[in-house]
Amino acid sequence: MTTNQTSIEFSSAKYSGIEKDQPFLNLIEITVIRSGNTDNFDSVELHLGNRTAQEGSDFGGIFPQPIDFQPGETEKKVYIDIYDDFKREGTENIELKLIGNPTILGQQYITTVDILDNESANISFEKAEYIVTEYDPNNPQVAITLTRSGDLNNTVYAEIQLGGGSANYEEDFSGIIFPELVTFR
Repeated sequence: MTTNQTSIEFSSAKYSGIEKDQPFLNLIEITVIRSGNTDNFDSVELHLGNRTAQEGSDFGGIFPQPIDFQPGETEKKVYIDIYDDFKREGTENIELKLIGNPTILGQQYITTVDILDNESANISFEKAEYIVTEYDPNNPQVAITLTRSGDLNNTVYAEIQLGGGSANYEEDFSGIIFPELVTFR
């Protein structure tokens, strides 16, 4: 993209929020960014794509929703309200798409919103990526953190397995035996 071109896209490929049993709004903030030439008025529309979450019972918002950038504006926020439907469903998702002039849509014109179920336990890695250097005597280990949300009242188990990558177990790394069972109490 040259500085004379305009690009409008989501700031992230994925967003997430958790259902909450509360009497007030439970909003997920979605950021749409514009880069390149910001001297003109530009407009796109936010549309729903494929989804497992149900509009009206799992989430609410205005769709389609216009997103207008005035000259000089580089960021817009849109909000999706997450509802607690009091059903044990696991994680559901919403695909959001930016629709508009194809010459101004950036590469990240589609994003996914995960709605974590508060009636189910949700376990995830704290980070999407952990980067370490080969053996460093000052830091011989890397701490990989799992987080739990949703139902915190019951014991939950998660199994960590190896999958993909170019590093070889015992040759490039060691420490735990896979699969590793993790218990949340």
